[in-house]
Amino acid sequence: MIRGEVKIESLIGKTFDVAEVTGEGLVLKSGRKKYVMTTLADCCNYGDLTDIAGDLADLIGTPIVRAEEPSNDDEIMPMQDEIDNAQESETWTFVILGTKRGTVTFRWYGTSKGCYSEDVYLYEVKP
Repeated sequence: MIRGEVKIESLIGKTFDVAEVTGEGLVLKSGRKKYVMTTLADCCNYGDLTDIAGDLADLIGTPIVRAEEPSNDDEIMPMQDEIDNAQESETWTFVILGTKRGTVTFRWYGTSKGCYSEDVYLYEVKP
């Protein structure tokens, strides 16, 4: 059960036992606490974790000291749609998590018709 959305910066100072990518998205666990980073896809938008630069093992057993989420400016990117000539929107979000061991960058891509979320969300999940 999802407890609620939290800000990426709230991970600073936390130490994780597990850092893995599953069907849920990026999963971080610390004891009984679980965090899931994901996009919210439905009929009119799409989001996916497209690349990981770094070693997930660097996020385990040592506190997070860096947590950032830069993205492009949500610019409307005109693209010719063969069906309805609608404009598309796309967002690249880079989630950067770092410890003393190293930094891991997660590249997320989201697209929609411009009216739907392309954002990356971090949720704390109840045990």
